[in-house]
Amino acid sequence: MELTIDKRILMIEISKVIGATERKATMPILSNILMIADKETLTIIGTDLEVTIISKINCSIASQGQVSIPAKKFYDYIRELPDRDIRIKQDDGFILISTGKISGRLKVLQAEDFPHIDEYKGNYTTLTYEKLLTMIDKTIYATSMDEVKYSLNGVYIEKIADNLRCVATDSHRLAMYEDAEINAIEGLTKGIIVPRKGLYEIKKIGTEKEVGIAIEKNKNFIVRIGNTIIQIRLLDYDFPDYKSVIPPETKINIKLKKEELVAAVKRAQSIYQEKISRVIFTMNENSFVVESNEPDIGEVKEELEIEYKKEPLKIGFNGKYLIDCLNSIEGEFVTLGFNNEQSASTFYADDNKKHLNLIMPMRM
Repeated sequence: MELTIDKRILMIEISKVIGATERKATMPILSNILMIADKETLTIIGTDLEVTIISKINCSIASQGQVSIPAKKFYDYIRELPDRDIRIKQDDGFILISTGKISGRLKVLQAEDFPHIDEYKGNYTTLTYEKLLTMIDKTIYATSMDEVKYSLNGVYIEKIADNLRCVATDSHRLAMYEDAEINAIEGLTKGIIVPRKGLYEIKKIGTEKEVGIAIEKNKNFIVRIGNTIIQIRLLDYDFPDYKSVIPPETKINIKLKKEELVAAVKRAQSIYQEKISRVIFTMNENSFVVESNEPDIGEVKEELEIEYKKEPLKIGFNGKYLIDCLNSIEGEFVTLGFNNEQSASTFYADDNKKHLNLIMPMRM
């Protein structure tokens, strides 16, 4: 293999695929990328067997071939080269990299040892990259970080009537988002769970106005972004019955300016030393109080004016959960729904229940 390519273009493409490599892999080959030079196209592939990223670019290829290169070492060396064309040549267990009077070489592995990747060749559903990002951003924050809870480590996607619905939960909170403008995904025949890691890689790569998405045989979630394809292996588990935890109605509904509530929650959360903070909402006649108390440090308390004539209610939440939830909501106002101090509370933008957030309260 021998080729010449603009260093800046190569850097962009390597930065896309390197996120799929496994730096602490038990299989050393998974910390490598595969480079394939064929005709006038250079294909770069990174994978950890769960997420695969394939990027293709045109360049001047003197001879065809393929090689597996340590991803981080290759990226770090290329980054330090001048911004001009570089020459890459395979040579007896090494890859030679040169430009002008600068040259270096890296030891490589056999391309045959790299996992075989079947590239998706089917049809796609087209949508804007902005809309895809919205689907992810409105829900991904509620996925579980506990690797033991496999079915909660991703976003659940299903079709509800003519809407596409995305749901995520870690069993303490839930985020649900529906889009009426997307009524199908190519290949979607049942609900699927898309792993969190793959969704974060999608967020890193996109610069295009439009993208393509598809489901391959209920095994892979495929996203085409310009010259890059992301293939994400679906989680083969049953998603929990999330509908059963969503209150059919809430007896107490309060509308607040989102910016004011976010600021108050952040101030209340600021006094905590531990990662877990408890922020308390207290509702009395025409009063909504946001407060917190850390015995060894102090307390914070502030009042927001509301119209409230019902029975007093005092309820506590994880402060981080509140911030994550509120930051995902768009609009000037946020509507909070409560039933009592022990049941799940709802949060949504104005009256837009197509984007619903739910948080379980903490013990008082």
